Amino acid sequence: MTQERLAELLDVPTQHVSRIESGAQNLTLATVERIATALGVTVAVVFAASLTGPKRPPKTKRQKLAKKPRAT
Repeated sequence: MTQERLAELLDVPTQHVSRIESGAQNLTLATVERIATALGVTVAVVFAASLTGPKRPPKTKRQKLAKKPRAT
């Protein structure tokens, strides 16, 4: 399912779904339930998928700053 389709089913902007997927958006249990319903799965499946999802957590501000080249 695309982010666009999920956003349509949840009645939220696509950017909101993108932030959820990237871990930049905190979720309420109600939102998790809506996502599960839209995907046709149980809440337990959503939580299990979140545990086995992306291998890298979102970068922290410190990590982002550390990657920037220093001016000389």
